[in-house]
Amino acid sequence: MNLMRLGLPLVAFVIGPAWSKGQIQVQGHRGCRGLLPENTIPGFLHALDLGVDVLELDVVITGDGHVLVSHEPWMNPDICLDPQGKSLRGKPRVNIYQMTLAEIRTYDCGALGHRRFPSQEPLFVQKPTLGEVFEAVDQWQEAHPDCPVQYNIEIKRHPKYDHRFAPSYQEYCDRVLNVIDRAGKSASCNLQSFDPETLEYLYHTRPEIPLAFLTSRGRFEKNRTKLSFKPRIYSPEFSLVTREEVALIREEGLQVIPWTVNEEEDIRHMIQLDVDGIISDYPDRVLQIRP
Repeated sequence: MNLMRLGLPLVAFVIGPAWSKGQIQVQGHRGCRGLLPENTIPGFLHALDLGVDVLELDVVITGDGHVLVSHEPWMNPDICLDPQGKSLRGKPRVNIYQMTLAEIRTYDCGALGHRRFPSQEPLFVQKPTLGEVFEAVDQWQEAHPDCPVQYNIEIKRHPKYDHRFAPSYQEYCDRVLNVIDRAGKSASCNLQSFDPETLEYLYHTRPEIPLAFLTSRGRFEKNRTKLSFKPRIYSPEFSLVTREEVALIREEGLQVIPWTVNEEEDIRHMIQLDVDGIISDYPDRVLQIRP
């Protein structure tokens, strides 16, 4: 793979230490969205150079069946420009599930920058496939053999998206699993989702792969009833995390990994609550604070 073609920035970074048991795990949210364009190969490699333990990313399905790394199943106007370099704001959604990979390649999703992340470096770059991310990280690991890489892959299934923005959740999951298996990454991945049906299917299909239950509201006592099994990880929005919640979750034998923790005060608070990991758009901040 030609990483220059994908927009890899020519800057040097410091390699951080690998995560060890008992240490808070640092996950780079969509790579390192606060610093480089989200869900892109340059962003993932930058996060690894900073020293993250896990690359957190999202996947959707293209119209011709590829597993694409993207948070939305459409071209987000906040970060993407059309093939002519024009804004997509105010226009109908560009549905990735109705596009070929070749068509997707004509859209830039980095040069616009992100108004919510003023420190993000704009970069002309396209959305990669999951397989391309694995390949690029494998190349990175050849130069850093002592730095193991883990992946936290979110399946962005929502029932109302079925057959409109995505295939059935069974096909969605199977396509993702096929890419993971072809790359030999099943031991390096966990899968996460907000969707209980997706998690149930994954659990009964591939019980050896760790699963994370994402939540954005409610308490653990109620949310746990949405699944027939215990996932390995409970991953709530960070403002839901309290000392009492952590204690309850730990009693059930689950890890607690909140998202998306960006501000120094919040990072320190999560560390004080003794969470198992932190997902952040600014993994550099977490790495600087982590004990």
